[in-house]
Amino acid sequence: MNKAADVVIDHAVPLVPRRTGRAASSLRARSTRTQSRVAGGSARAPYYPWLDFGGRVGRRHAVRRPFLKDGRYLYKSFFDHRDEFEEVLESELQDIVRRSGLALD
Repeated sequence: MNKAADVVIDHAVPLVPRRTGRAASSLRARSTRTQSRVAGGSARAPYYPWLDFGGRVGRRHAVRRPFLKDGRYLYKSFFDHRDEFEEVLESELQDIVRRSGLALD
């Protein structure tokens, strides 16, 4: 699942604005056994969700960034490269089935 998540990350990282590069480097694959996930933000880049989705931050919420429900970087990368994501996910799942000794139809 992480390989499929890495497809999204690889396309999202160049889109993230940079001053220090912390926000872009905070994108990580956090897949589970049944889900492919990508997480953004960390202790060093707690502002990543604001960069991606927008909102209000700062004293008295004085700093505004237009809120976008679909975000600017992660979801855009996923939607723009969904075919590639699905191909990687399918090939990895087929590989798991083959290694377990089961037949594919």
